[in-house]
Amino acid sequence: MATTNGISNLHLVMIDDLPGVAESRTNKTIASAQELKLPVAVDGNCEELSFDYYTFRAKKRPARVG
Repeated sequence: MATTNGISNLHLVMIDDLPGVAESRTNKTIASAQELKLPVAVDGNCEELSFDYYTFRAKKRPARVG
């Protein structure tokens, strides 16, 4: 926000129509990956030099012909 008093700190905002789920913060290894039920948006952040792992179910679509 910018006013006559200056500019505020930066805040990132994302607006979408997906249901949200909070990042578990314990998903730092493949063994502790956070399970997601799609469609979903994960609310969280990434720390420097760190990994976040997620797992979800998916199935292959048949190839389109034509």
